Amino acid sequence: MKKFFYLCMIALGCMVGFTACGDDDDDEPKVENGEAQIASVIIKDNGTTMTLTVTATQNGQVATAVTTCTFDGSSDDALCIKAEQVATFPSEAWAKQSWEEDYDAEEKASGKLKLSGRTITQDLTEDFEGLTKLEAKIALEYIKAVVESELGK
Repeated sequence: MKKFFYLCMIALGCMVGFTACGDDDDDEPKVENGEAQIASVIIKDNGTTMTLTVTATQNGQVATAVTTCTFDGSSDDALCIKAEQVATFPSEAWAKQSWEEDYDAEEKASGKLKLSGRTITQDLTEDFEGLTKLEAKIALEYIKAVVESELGK
């Protein structure tokens, strides 16, 4: 259960930057005030991969976080061999703000987290590796439920 909660926090972490705001006097663009609303949370089984896609909107802007698990087969007992999450923000400024505010130096130094333009990619293989497809689906369903309840679907 603790592992599933951690995975949920990963998904929510990508959306935190979407709702953050600041009162800095500098000229750098900041995320606008207002709460993000979940547009959709979808789990899709594509045989040897399974994805959880969270799409949120805020003031007409759209952000997505796609978690993809890759398995060594397509049956329920197939094992997860790779997992990653790609969060795409409406602009590079929003992605950079999330990068700076939502991730600590240790995460950035680990090499499992990368910022590139409007996207933040996080290697989640360590968290999912060895889970069966059925166990990963349960974890993703749990994350989906928490995201929907936390951000108001």
